[in-house]
Amino acid sequence: MAGDGETTTRLSLRELGQQTVLEPGIYETLVNLVDQNLPSAKYSAPTTPATAGTGPVAATNAAITSDYPEALRHVRITLTDFVVTVDDSDGEYGGSAFVTLPDRNIIIVNAEANLSVVKGNVTDGIAAADDITMGIGTAVASNNTLSTTMQNIIPVTTIDTDALTVTFAASKFSAVGTAVDIAVPDAANNVLYLNATAVGAVMDADDTLTCTGTIDLWYYDVGNVTS
Repeated sequence: MAGDGETTTRLSLRELGQQTVLEPGIYETLVNLVDQNLPSAKYSAPTTPATAGTGPVAATNAAITSDYPEALRHVRITLTDFVVTVDDSDGEYGGSAFVTLPDRNIIIVNAEANLSVVKGNVTDGIAAADDITMGIGTAVASNNTLSTTMQNIIPVTTIDTDALTVTFAASKFSAVGTAVDIAVPDAANNVLYLNATAVGAVMDADDTLTCTGTIDLWYYDVGNVTS
């Protein structure tokens, strides 16, 4: 029986041998009703850190869409001309934050990047023939090896294509046998960084890598005892 403010739809059944099936039209009605009443099927991603507790917050030149069931959450961060500056004076590496996850206890089970990356090609910078290495982590690049937490979300991938525009396509499972679920406790390390190096380049000037495409995250929100 429906409660106050609820409606009840009666669905017709017909017998076929030992099976009870829904008429095609009734089946479509049922599917639509289920879709309309799924709990928390989608949410509107916040746009400012002030509302970060309700979902990921995209950085400048990054946008988020979300579609997830109640337990496993999926967000897509769309980057448009998102810049990672590779600093020559620091040893040909750099990183930029692209998303802030909610101030919650998060377990990341997978991440995928599918980005078009344009080398800056400034004088004495990153030229078409120069190799670059990219990864995603919970820490910004601080050396040109991109180790440990600088690439714990998506492991480093070396891109050796001789072109100004190359592709960074990788996932948390790109390094077979090393992928593990990543725990992000509260706000301790809930900012994710797109990191890069051009250690093979003969750089005498800072340069940029301009990224356009998507980064997908699948994660569990397992609460926050202080919430």
